[in-house]
Amino acid sequence: DEGIDLQFLATAANRLAKPDQTVIYLLDCCHSGDATPRGDTFSFEPMGGSDVQSILGTGRVMLAACKGSEAALEYDFNGKAHGAFTHHLCVALEGAAANAAGQVTLNAAYDYVATQLREAARQTPVMKGDQEGAIVLATGVTKTGSWSVLSAAKLTAQEASEKAEEMLSRTHQ
Repeated sequence: DEGIDLQFLATAANRLAKPDQTVIYLLDCCHSGDATPRGDTFSFEPMGGSDVQSILGTGRVMLAACKGSEAALEYDFNGKAHGAFTHHLCVALEGAAANAAGQVTLNAAYDYVATQLREAARQTPVMKGDQEGAIVLATGVTKTGSWSVLSAAKLTAQEASEKAEEMLSRTHQ
């Protein structure tokens, strides 16, 4: 498969959504972290708010399975082959990344997925874009497990330094 034209995705979403609406790309494919969700033109009618009722907050955000230099891996989960990124994202939405109020935010879902993939040394997911407020992906979710956003934020000094250097190298070449 040759893949999808990422510029087409960005253009299509920007034509379909008004500036105060949310667009979320979920890419579980190899090298997906090189995509960009930004754009600046809005000329077509947007989808209705009833199409995706649970999303609050606004923005243009992309969640990608891996860095642009990596392959998106598939594993056997309970006898079925799934992309590791998609599997962990579904687990996050089912309650692993839920807060005490039963909400799963985009940031918490990403943090959960990144933690799971980092602990298994599988791949490095990417989150890019702009958002205003918390983008809530799910409400009324029963929290499962003991994972929390705070546990995901505990990096060693070495991990924090490596992450900061990587972010700087991407933004200041």
